[in-house]
Amino acid sequence: MISQEEYQQFGKSPELYRYSTQYRLITIDELIGYQYLNMALFHMSKQNINDYFDNIEKALLIIKHDEDKLILYKLSLISLAAPTSDPFSEVSRHFKNAFILLHNDKTTAQFIFDIFCISGYGYLEKNQNYSEMKKITDDIYTILPLDSVLTNKYIELKTNIYLNCAISYYNKGRYQECIDEVRYVVSLDSLNTEINDLYIDSSIKYAEQLSNKGDDRQAQNLLKPLLSEYPDYVTIRDTYIAISLKGIYRSRQMETSPENAVSSLLSLHTIDPENVNIKNFLAMSYQNLAINYFRKSDLKQAEKCYLEGLKYCPNDPNITQKLKEIRGILYK
Repeated sequence: MISQEEYQQFGKSPELYRYSTQYRLITIDELIGYQYLNMALFHMSKQNINDYFDNIEKALLIIKHDEDKLILYKLSLISLAAPTSDPFSEVSRHFKNAFILLHNDKTTAQFIFDIFCISGYGYLEKNQNYSEMKKITDDIYTILPLDSVLTNKYIELKTNIYLNCAISYYNKGRYQECIDEVRYVVSLDSLNTEINDLYIDSSIKYAEQLSNKGDDRQAQNLLKPLLSEYPDYVTIRDTYIAISLKGIYRSRQMETSPENAVSSLLSLHTIDPENVNIKNFLAMSYQNLAINYFRKSDLKQAEKCYLEGLKYCPNDPNITQKLKEIRGILYK
């Protein structure tokens, strides 16, 4: 038997040397396989990742003993743990082969999954290729022999991938796509306050985008469910009211359809009774409604509308004057 020093002169690793000290027959083909392994280790030391995998694959085709293959896979996966490793898509392919060989060994599954997390986060930080990460993560889920521990780790990893993707969309101003990602994250972890805050903030930003493009109705429909879901978030309320008032003003509803304007504004008033802008809009809408009744010679209804307007703006000189004129006609 050769010494460890002699063994290392041929480029063998210490770990493989320890295993090789067991007596067994090795064929010429296996020796060729181990030479491919030597070449792979050399390329790994030089960070020639493509050449490294090429030689590992050739070695795996020749080497017959499962324990030897297990060492090869561990070396492969450890090399992939470095955040700079490329291409990350190789991880998925090696996992598939590894689990076929390992027969669902849970200890090794834990090891491989941990390596996947390390390399996965490294890849995310470097490339931010979230679509590939999602695909690979879903692929790994079909391979892993998941117990309760690994299932929790898998959910945590997937949550972080989708959350990082959502944050990326948010930072780019792509709020609709951010909302879609966050909704999926909420389905995985509904108790995460960071996710809820991002969901609310992105919804508000997207609603403002829609409103700036003139689509006030869609913006209102987006925010309305959040009012009841998150009643303590004042920003949701204020944004919803501001967009609703903008829509009423832009549509000239107070002039063209004061009845509908009053109905919409009263609903807003129940949400925020102290909002001055709502009160002013209500006063104007009631005043326009009173004018319509006056034109129809319905002075009693006109008087009621002016009185309603004064409830919201009691010091409005125009409404006060018009009410005085109407009463002068009614009670002369």
